[in-house]
Amino acid sequence: MKCWLIKIDKFLDSKLPLVILLSLVVLLRLPNFFEPYWYGDEAIYLTVGQSMNAGQQLYTQIVDHKTPIIYYLARVPDQFNFRLLLLGWMMVSTWAFFKVSKKLLKNHKAVMVSSIMFVLLTTLPWLEGHIPNGELFVMGFVLVGGWLMTKTKLWQQLIKPSLTPNKPVVINNLPRTIGFTIQTWLKEKWFKKWRVTTTETVILLLSGLLLSLGLMTKVPGLFDVAAWGLVGWFVITNRLPTPRTSLQDKKDFAKDSLIVIQKLSALVLGVLVPIIFFIVFYYALGSGPDYLNFGLLYNLHYAGNWGLPFSNPVLVWLFTLQGKFLIAAGLVVVLTWARHKFSGRFQFIATWLVLALFASLLSNRPYPHYFQQLVPPAMLLLGYLIEKALTLAQSRKLILKNSWSWIMSGVIVALMLGAFILLGFRPYATASYYGSWFKLVTGKQSAEEYRNSFNHLMADNYKLSAFFKDTGTKRLFIWGTNPALYALSQTVPVGRFTVSFHIIDIDAYDETMQALTQTPPPYIVVMKDERAPFPEFYSFLNNNYILQSNDDQYQHMTLWKYAPQPQIKQ
Repeated sequence: MKCWLIKIDKFLDSKLPLVILLSLVVLLRLPNFFEPYWYGDEAIYLTVGQSMNAGQQLYTQIVDHKTPIIYYLARVPDQFNFRLLLLGWMMVSTWAFFKVSKKLLKNHKAVMVSSIMFVLLTTLPWLEGHIPNGELFVMGFVLVGGWLMTKTKLWQQLIKPSLTPNKPVVINNLPRTIGFTIQTWLKEKWFKKWRVTTTETVILLLSGLLLSLGLMTKVPGLFDVAAWGLVGWFVITNRLPTPRTSLQDKKDFAKDSLIVIQKLSALVLGVLVPIIFFIVFYYALGSGPDYLNFGLLYNLHYAGNWGLPFSNPVLVWLFTLQGKFLIAAGLVVVLTWARHKFSGRFQFIATWLVLALFASLLSNRPYPHYFQQLVPPAMLLLGYLIEKALTLAQSRKLILKNSWSWIMSGVIVALMLGAFILLGFRPYATASYYGSWFKLVTGKQSAEEYRNSFNHLMADNYKLSAFFKDTGTKRLFIWGTNPALYALSQTVPVGRFTVSFHIIDIDAYDETMQALTQTPPPYIVVMKDERAPFPEFYSFLNNNYILQSNDDQYQHMTLWKYAPQPQIKQ
């Protein structure tokens, strides 16, 4: 017994930083499980997920404008299970970030500070970390895929420029079955010819697969994929020969570059597999065009229809896709051109942060959860700068040597802050969130008061949801924006849209009317704040439904019951 206690004690000592981080994640997320159904995007995911559980075909019979994995994750029984999934997901993400930060940062204090800040920013309400938004699920795929990539020789060549493809490298801490089972059917001679091990190829394939699953969760994950793919770019460009390089060294460079490209091809193949799979999968189901329109192409429309809060023509152009691309590409070019001024570690961190900033600004919307994509690279940059600050005082030469890194960091941070200010970004309150929860658990606030504090629709929604469950209502139509009512009442929308702004945005009025006339739902809810004209709907409503509610019952919506008027025979 004493022996086991000693082993447990030693294990906890070696894993104590990670235990602290994961405990912090669990403690800070406890209030998440007490929240009502109130948040729009989460409600849409749950509505789509429960519609899929009811047999609806994604994109053809029920639709939102994101890639598919987020909806498969939302096929959980209810919000509690979705929050539970997010808790486990973020524990894995925190573990992966801690592991990646240890690969990029040499100082233990810098690793802990960046990891603690990562936990806080991805958990607290500042950036909506308490909500199961797509960015947090993307983050998990990207960080685990990135951690796998740090196990490869390709990664080590970035961190240690002296390492060449011809030198052996030891890949530790991986299950032996990963490489050896697949090695039985891969052609060993082909790998030997290119000096690429089967184990590393499998790791890169898996890494690309996970990175691509992030993209298949939400389209901006593409920029995380690009950031990790650019590791190969920096491995090659950091070894570019100079005019004084000997002919033999130039030949070696060309040969080594081919090996790097060979490795990158395995990563790219892993990225392509999920993309191709989902295209083939949805075309096989007969939903291919719908998947392309809503899962992929709609994002281009969504990214370009938000009005900016300023009119200066220069600033407006800089926030276009072309302007943002030019800025991001220019910074990557500087990191490449001045390669002797930067370490490989800094090149990767800065590039990831630049591309993440581009991704978070795709639609120019100042929604806090969009900026979750910045958190991993931004916290790595914070750790890197802390590490440098702890060593700079030792020598003025170090200050001069690292000046380029400080300047580039300042430029990137200035771009981030400038974007936040110009777009009017405001983080959500955190103290009041935890304060309200504390009042609930200590009995100083009733459950109803706590629930209603989240959203003005809560009282009506919970009352109506109870009514729909009592009447056994399974199908519903809501004219307006209130997806939480679908999710809370476990009902399936009539038509494939969960909110009115999708119908309005793509002019799907005729399609919606066709769905309503073909399968009239037993009840229709009309939101009082919906002002969009839809005369065909209101004519259908008045001719086929009777008003079931009054202003005293529901403050923000009206309830209509299906009662078609008998047709008079001529």
